[in-house]
Amino acid sequence: MKKSIKRLFRQNVLFAIIILGAFAHRHYQNTNTEKIAKNHNLSRVRVYSMEKQGEVQLKDLALPGKTIYLWATWCPPCRIQNYLIDFYITLGIINGDKLVRVSVDQNIQTLRKYLKEKNLKNHFIETSNLFFNERIIRGTPSMIKVNQDGFVQEVKTGINLFW
Repeated sequence: MKKSIKRLFRQNVLFAIIILGAFAHRHYQNTNTEKIAKNHNLSRVRVYSMEKQGEVQLKDLALPGKTIYLWATWCPPCRIQNYLIDFYITLGIINGDKLVRVSVDQNIQTLRKYLKEKNLKNHFIETSNLFFNERIIRGTPSMIKVNQDGFVQEVKTGINLFW
């Protein structure tokens, strides 16, 4: 009995440290990133559609007014954010049609396996690292709101309980 209580305590402490670290780091990243990112037009960005097995431009996804969610399979906070997003969609808090999920994984096979295991559909992958190279985001998970012209309106990095 004592061993299971100790294990549960360690797991909860580790989980709390991860969550607190994500929230503390998010404030630093958001203030600097948003200033740089606001000038970027994302309409020209090309992503690979996991469903259609080919490249598409973000502008072809009716991008204006949507939120782009950038994540990776290797990122523990991203996995937490995925669960939160799915929970909010189930409750009707988030409109799933207004969210474009883009993975920044470099390995498509790893992403395919993860999506199949979790039964996730309609995902895209961006392997050119454009979001990082042009300093639009500084880490994952990140949420990017796009205005009607396809320009970055707002960026939030880290676990977001509410948008």
